Amino acid sequence: MRIFLLTGSVILAVIVLILSSDDLDAIWFGHLPALFVIFLLPFVNGILLILTQAESRCYAFVPKLLFGSIVVSIVMSVIIQLRYFIQQGYTDRILSTFMYHNVLDLFIPFVILSIVGGLIGLVIRGTTLIITKHKMYEKI
Repeated sequence: MRIFLLTGSVILAVIVLILSSDDLDAIWFGHLPALFVIFLLPFVNGILLILTQAESRCYAFVPKLLFGSIVVSIVMSVIIQLRYFIQQGYTDRILSTFMYHNVLDLFIPFVILSIVGGLIGLVIRGTTLIITKHKMYEKI
């Protein structure tokens, strides 16, 4: 349930951030380039997909990480592509001129960023598991 809430909240953040900006070259929050924030979202999503799970084995994290990263990456890619088509004025013929290979070109980096974030989340999770086990045995 936490995985679905996390994925949904990241998708909602993507929709709000992409549709609220004028362009991907815009500056958000006074200092951050929009493109940096857009590439940071899948990375943080991967980290949080690992940290929110209540597992202790590495192989148990992988299916949820792959599911969450693929869903978020597909939604991000499609929304960015649709935003581009709306800005260019192709609203009357979006379905006939929609370029699926551009979505795939955006999808692959987002999945890679999300999986790399998941690997960093695994390192964080593994370190905390080792530290808590070590502290538990120290008390005995």
